[in-house]
Parts: sequence; C-alpha cells; structure tokens
Amino acid sequence: MYASYWGKARRPEDAPTDAAGWHPFALHSLDVVAVADAWLAASATLRRAFGSDDPRHAAWLRFFIALHDLGKLDVRFQSKAPEVLKALGRYPAREVSHIDGRHYAHGPEGYAQGLGELPRWLGSREPDEFIDVVDGWQPWLAAVTGHHGAIPYERQPMAHRLVLLPIRELDRAARAAWVRCCADAFLQPAGCALDTVPPPAPPLLAGFCAICDWLGSNTDYFGYRTDAPPVAAYLDERADAAARALRDSGLCRPALRVGGMAAVFPARVPRQVQRLVDELPVAPGLTLVEAPTGSGKTEAALAYAAHLLAAGCAEAIVFALPTQATANAMLARLEAVAPKLFPGTDANVVLAHGKARYNPDFIELRRAAHARTAQRDEEALVQCAGWLAQSRKRALLGQIGVCTVDQVLLAVLPVKHAFVRTLGIGRSVLIVDEVHAYDRYMYGLLEAVLAAQHAAGGSAVLLSATLPRVQRARLVGAWRAGLTLPEAADGRYPLLTHVPAAGALRLLPDSDAATAPEPAGYGPSPRTVAVRCIEAPAAAPTDAVLDELLAKARAGGRVAVICNLVDAAQQLARALRARAPDVAVDLFHARYRFRDRQARERRILAVYGPQAACGSGRILVATQVVEQSLDLCFDWLVTQLCPIDLLFQRLGRLHRHPRSYAPGCTTTACTVLLPTEADFGVHRRIYGDARVLWRTAQRLRGCDGAIHFPLAYRGWIEDVYDEDDHDEPAAITALADAFRDAQCRLAQKAKRLTRERMNPLADRDQQVRALTRAEADALPVLPLAAAGRLLDGRAIADIGEWERDEAIDQALVQVPRSWADWLPAADAEGRIELSMQPDGADAWLTDGPKGRLRYSVEYGMEKEAQ
Repeated sequence: MYASYWGKARRPEDAPTDAAGWHPFALHSLDVVAVADAWLAASATLRRAFGSDDPRHAAWLRFFIALHDLGKLDVRFQSKAPEVLKALGRYPAREVSHIDGRHYAHGPEGYAQGLGELPRWLGSREPDEFIDVVDGWQPWLAAVTGHHGAIPYERQPMAHRLVLLPIRELDRAARAAWVRCCADAFLQPAGCALDTVPPPAPPLLAGFCAICDWLGSNTDYFGYRTDAPPVAAYLDERADAAARALRDSGLCRPALRVGGMAAVFPARVPRQVQRLVDELPVAPGLTLVEAPTGSGKTEAALAYAAHLLAAGCAEAIVFALPTQATANAMLARLEAVAPKLFPGTDANVVLAHGKARYNPDFIELRRAAHARTAQRDEEALVQCAGWLAQSRKRALLGQIGVCTVDQVLLAVLPVKHAFVRTLGIGRSVLIVDEVHAYDRYMYGLLEAVLAAQHAAGGSAVLLSATLPRVQRARLVGAWRAGLTLPEAADGRYPLLTHVPAAGALRLLPDSDAATAPEPAGYGPSPRTVAVRCIEAPAAAPTDAVLDELLAKARAGGRVAVICNLVDAAQQLARALRARAPDVAVDLFHARYRFRDRQARERRILAVYGPQAACGSGRILVATQVVEQSLDLCFDWLVTQLCPIDLLFQRLGRLHRHPRSYAPGCTTTACTVLLPTEADFGVHRRIYGDARVLWRTAQRLRGCDGAIHFPLAYRGWIEDVYDEDDHDEPAAITALADAFRDAQCRLAQKAKRLTRERMNPLADRDQQVRALTRAEADALPVLPLAAAGRLLDGRAIADIGEWERDEAIDQALVQVPRSWADWLPAADAEGRIELSMQPDGADAWLTDGPKGRLRYSVEYGMEKEAQ
C-alpha cells in the first residue's frame, strides 16, 4: 500500500531523463535508517547515549527513525509533486486534482496521525485502551517527526477540508501498513512488539534523526530508484553509501587513544592545575576548574577532554566563550592542538562566527543543496545546507567547535533546530570559559544546559579564576539536584571539583596542602600586585595619571588603560594622541564592524601578546574586551572600578609572561580609578550591583596597597559576594536589594523560556543575543556607503547567497540600545541600515535626528550631539 507513495521528488524541469524523478517513501525512510546504523557503528559515544548496544533499544531506535516521515503518507503531501502523484496512480485523479498541499506540514501531521491512529493499529476500538503505549510513543514520535526544526506537541491533526473520506482511508491504510512493515523488520527480531511500551526516548534522538535525515537526503549518496526490495536487503545495499556520506560529512573522526597533558602538550612542563587533571576520574560528569588567570586552565581542560575522548566518553569538543573576541583568540590555539586530539585526520575546527574559516567537509553538502526539489524549502537537504552554511551553527557539529556561549544557550530555548545543538553538545565535552562572567538570566539558561548535558550522559568542564561558594553550589545543583558541596571546598585553591553522573563528588587537590610549586620559567605562583586607588569624577583618568602613562610608555613600557565604556575609551585615546603624538596609542573595543574588530584584535595580540617583540613602548586603551581569555601581557595597568572578580581578570594581564620589563615597570602594579559618585554613577548602570562595587572599593581602600595572590582569590571573592548584609550605607543596600530582585526575575524568566512550548523562533543570528541575554543590550547597525552597498563598495545583491549572510554579519556594528533615537527603524531582519557619506580615508558620517554619527576604521562608531 505504501509502495505507491513518493518520499523525494525532483521538480519536472530538474529531473534528468536517464534517472528516476522520484524516490519511494519507503526507500527514503530506510536511507535514513542506514545513516543511523552507520553513525552508531562509528560512534561509541552515541551508542552509549542511545543504549543501542542493547538489541531492544536498537530495535526501537531504528523503528521510530523509519517513521520520521510518516506524515508523507497523506494525499496533501503527495500533491506537492502533481506530476509524480499522477504517475503513481494511487488516487483517482478527479478526486485529488483540487487538493492544495502547500501549507501541509508532514512533521507535526505525522506526529498527530501516529498517536491518533496507534490504538487502531493495535486492534482497539477504544481510544484509551492502550493509553500507556500511546504515552510511551509520544516522546519518540515527537522527536523523529520534529526533524524539520520544531518538536510537535499538538495531537489534533489539521482539518482535511476537501479530502474525501475514501482518500483519507487509503492514506490511513498506507500508514498502518508501513508501521506493520517496520515492526516486522525491526521490532520482532529483537523480541519487541507494537503493543509493548518502548523504553524512555533518548534525549539526543531529535537531533540525531534530523542529521540522519539530512545526510539520507543527499542524492550524491542515495540516488533515486523506484524498485521495492526487501527491507533487510535494501539496508545492506545502502550501507556503503551511508558510511561514505557520514565520512564525507566530517561528523566522525578517530580521536587519540591516550589523553592527558603528556599526550596533548608533550613539549610542556605541566603547571599546578594541569597536573591535577590526570587525577580526575575518566568518566562523564561535571568538572569545575578554579585556578588563577594565566595558570593554564585552557590546556588543563583540553588535556582532560582528551582523556574523555580517548575513553570513548565523547567524540568532539565544544568550547564556549563569553565574547566574539575571546572566541577568535581561542580558535588559533585550538587549531594548533587539533592534530594531537584527532591524529592522522583533518579535524574540523570550526569558529562559530565570522567568515574567516569554512569547513571543507560541508562545501559539497552545501553545493548539493542548490538543486531545489519539489518540496521547495521543506526539503531536508535544503534545510541542512542552509543551516550548516551559517558557521555559528556548524560549530557544534565539528570535532572542535569554538563559539560564543550564546550558541550553547540556544540549545535550551524555543528556537528551530535547537535539538541539533543539543546533539552537538551532548556528543561533546562542553567547555565553558570565564563562567563567572554571566548574569542570573544567562546562569538560568546555563543551568538548563547542564541539566540537559547530564541527562544525555555527557560531560562539561567549567573554567573560572574563582567562583563564590553560592555560584559553585548552584552549578553543582544544576548537574545533580540535591547534591551539596562539602565545606572543605571553600578553602582550597586552585580547586578542581568533579561531579560524576552518580556517586560521590571528588575534590582535587585532596587536602588543603598547597600543590607543588610552578616549574622553573613560569614565574612564581604566589605574587603580589601593588595597588593604588585614585578617586575622580566618573572614574576618569586625571592629568597626573595621563602623564604617568605617557612616561612609562616613553620608557619602553607596554601599558594599558581599561575603561568601562566605549565612549570613554574613544575619548581617552583621542586625548592621549593629542597630548603626545610621539607615543603609539592603540584602541580596542567592541563598537567596530566585525571585520575591522578582527583585524584590530590580531594587531593587539601581535604587540601585546606573549610573542610580542620587545621595543618601543605603547599604550592600549581598551574596554572589557581584553579582560577575558585574550592572552595579553602589560607592564603596568590603569583600570576603572569594576566587580572584584572582573578586576582580578584584568590584573591577570599584568606581567603575565616572563620577560624583561621596562624601567619603572618591574613591580607588578595597578592604579584603580574610583568614581566619586556615591552611587557609582554610570559604572553601576553597567554592572548593576552597587553592593558589589561598594565592597570592592572598600577592599581596595583597605588592602594597604597590595593584593596577595592566590590568597585573595578566595577571601576577597567570598567577602564581596557574601549574600549577608555588611555595613553598607542604606542607599547602597536599597540599590542592591532592587538589583537582587531584578536578578531573581531574570532567573525565573530563563526557567520559563526553557520550558516554553511555543512555535520556535527562526534561528537567525540577529535573534541570538535577544534570546540569550537578559535584555537585547545592543542594536545591530549596518553602515552602507550607498543604497545596497557595504562600506567596502560591494553590492549586497551581487554577493553569492551562501556568503551574503556572513558578509553582512562581518559588516555589522553593535551599538548601545540607548542610541535608538539616533537611528532609523530596523528592517524585517532586525538590522538598522545606516546610509553614510565618505569623510576622508576609511571614515564615513551621516546626520541623524539627534546628531551626527561617524564611523571610522580607527575609532569605530561614534556619535556627536547637535
């Protein structure tokens, strides 16, 4: 009965004369099963996640994957290819010629049909007779029929309208026959039956089925044919094609067989925290790594991830960072280590934004998708290629994906194809850097990610210089509800906390005794930073501070000023250049076109990074973009007040690498600018928590001019983030209480979103930050040199479709939301197009309703009030 239904069909004008123009429903369904078989055979990680080494679990998995397109056994779907429908002769032509299937969605319809018709397939006349079986099917069928982007929940099928009852009965009979065929082929040999309750659906099933469907839709491997071989024989025939499709996709690569520092970084002498990772249990779990800035946490995390890869506990790594700049910086480091993690292969190291890297394993897949089919955009391969063509999503399917944390958080939000992210993360060791840097809203989402990773049997490694106890406890509780931290964790530093899937929590080092000293050449582990506090309105640098900056730079020092606002950084850079044209002043912040920011970032790393050549001094004026993950080394630092954990991150850029320091900079020293405003003014609006800023300032004023590390990491952090009241002024307490209430509301909002059953939003880059941040903190502006032309002169319409989104993304500038009144309205994509006129070399300007906006490659986007 199902043999006369098509599953794939070319448009008549695209069908070659020497090949079939359609592919039977049954054979396409089995192509997808063949891909699933090949992937499971190649992946110990997925076999464990799906429990498919148990023949009964494997049988149910194959059975439901074969039902992923059940909704195609319906005249409304079949009418999408009228010529094929007519040729197959399944229906009387005069009874179906009027049917319009353009709005028919076979995924949710197949879900509703399957659950609604299951009792009849089991021989029941009472809908509730097999309610336990129906409930058991529900998560399985929802997962496999949601493969086009959205998990269905509605059990009521759409109205048939003009479809006559005899036609509907033909389709019901075809669906029943296909289900029986699959039960005979997959369930019966394993001792299972339709009327038994299946095991719980695996958490990674939806993403797994979607990717299997994408690969199984590629006609380069699965050519169309119209015969009807037996199921087992056909799967045997397609096994080689499935293995080739999987191999060529780049989804699987053999990993190293031995992990640890010696295997991944054989030329390095392990540092303190890096020696501890070899003592961790090699099993799925959550690992928190707390160690000083610059102590090698990244290498430690990769060494431990290598242990998990070698043991078959994962088959990839997803490295999530707080910002695009930190992700860029991490990419080169991971590209260098990839051959050690995946020896003898071209491992896919994929950056989750930008156009600098393309994954060659997917180029052919994207090319194949240009051949549109009769299903138009509903076709699985078109969706696959369109999704993979955006590198942010691709990152989670490579062997090593480097992304902003937003891309990971989307896995638990109501976004199309979120389940593919869940699969990419679940099969990987998830490493999240700078985990202290997120607000309560993002923490709420991260906790949901950790819970999902635990449910999938995966692993996560979270990195931070230090975490307050309450934050550490929240993360551990997200992984395993009800688990409490031992008090012994409070005093140890550095500290590795390992939470297995089951069993006792493990702390390393095992005692409060200090670990062995750092190897020679790495500098002393304990260190003291001399601190001087200067109070000034808005924490602006005084003339004396500017003179000192210039003097140290003229003496050969590489010095930095970190501002909390882009506007302040731009103004300060201009002031320093006007004050001393003989001193090199660099500027780095986030308000550039992405392409300009990338180029500037490379230059900053070249002159302030570990490989920077000694020579003339210079000054870097920067914002928060330099405080996380960028490997920079300064001789002296001036910084505006910020929360203590972020201040410690900034101090970690002082004397980071052993080298000869300029005269006057041999002491590790920092000047902290404190605002004179009692409520901390604009700095409180940036960081929110007035109590944290007040306590940080108080600790700085009372530290006798020195901060001693690593002792300060625990003592200062716990004191500043203590949830009990201290002796703060009443006004500060009131501001802090209001902030805490707002944070609680954000955490609740995050929880609601992760549980929301709504129509999923399109997975567009412009929506990412709006979903993953508490508030859309920036507006995406697209500066144009003329209508439809980017600043580099390229006409957007002339850019190839696969490169257009990336080109636009490279040209965007993120500006504060408070600029909305200065800008035109956003377009349908959420972007704000801004036509600008040339204003000298590499600069453009425009006059808006509130004043002039100017963009330059040197300073970024600025505004000038009228």
